Amino acid sequence: MSAAEALDAAGAGLQPGGVLGLIFFKGRSRRPDDSMSETISITNENRQIASAILQMEKFRERCGIDENTFAGLDLAVDELLTNLVSYAFRDGACHRIDIDLDFSGKRLCIDIRDDGAPFNPLDIPPPRLDGELGEREVGGLGMHFVRNIADEITYRREANWNILRLTKNMGVPQGTGEAAHERGSLGR
Repeated sequence: MSAAEALDAAGAGLQPGGVLGLIFFKGRSRRPDDSMSETISITNENRQIASAILQMEKFRERCGIDENTFAGLDLAVDELLTNLVSYAFRDGACHRIDIDLDFSGKRLCIDIRDDGAPFNPLDIPPPRLDGELGEREVGGLGMHFVRNIADEITYRREANWNILRLTKNMGVPQGTGEAAHERGSLGR
C-alpha cells in the first residue's frame, strides 16, 4: 500500500476538523522472502555494548533462531566491540559503530562497521595454546574464540570504514515442522 492509499484509507469517515496521524517506521525490516534485517548503532563507549548485545538477542527471538545455535555469537560480538572501543579510535572523539544483522536462508550475517584506524583482525595469528600458561604470549585468544564461533569471517576496508562480517548457519528456525523433524521430536 502506498502512502497516499494509506492516508485515504485511514482518513475515510474522519469528521471535519478531526486529526489524522500516521507514523511511517523505518528500522527493522521483514522482506517478502521471510528474511529479516536490523541495524544496531552505538557509539564507541563501553557502556553501550551490553545494550547492543541485548538488541541482538531480541533480533534472535524475532527470527525464531534457536538459542543454542546462536550461543557464542553474542560473546564473539561483545569481544569484537570491546576491542573496537578500546583500540580503534585514537582521536578521543565520539564515533558510531554499526552492527548490521541479516537473517536470510537460515544464515545469519553480522557486519560490524566502524570508522576507526584501519585494522584487519584476521591478521592476528592464532595463539599458541600448548606449553605453560606463563610462557604464552598475551593476546589473540579473543579472535581465536571468534574464529571458532563463526562459520565464516571476512574483512574489508571500504570508504574509510572497517567492515568485519561474521556468518553462521542457523539451521531451521524454531517452531517449524522441519525443525521438529530434524530434532526427531515431532510433538512427542
